Amino acid sequence: MKSIQLDALSQYFPQLLSKSINELYQSSFEPQQIVLFFEGWEFYEPYNRYIDDTESRNIVWFNESTYCINGTELKWPVTLNDFITDCHSFNVDLRWNPAIQERF
Repeated sequence: MKSIQLDALSQYFPQLLSKSINELYQSSFEPQQIVLFFEGWEFYEPYNRYIDDTESRNIVWFNESTYCINGTELKWPVTLNDFITDCHSFNVDLRWNPAIQERF
């Protein structure tokens, strides 16, 4: 997947440019952040799933008040940090998009 540039990210999340890394971690979680903030993730609309491009082929999908990581149902993450923590708990390796790395 092609990396998203910082200016494209700021179109989706204009507040991004004014945040510190701590504020980014504590910001409200939105599912589209997976594709925008992390490298190698794509949204597959027919299946309503986020899938990474690693050999693991991790899958994340969202319901009304819960979400699933590789089939395990969890409480909807409140912050970006909650999502990252949940992913790490299930050995899902998240790699920051290069534009995020550049910004922070």
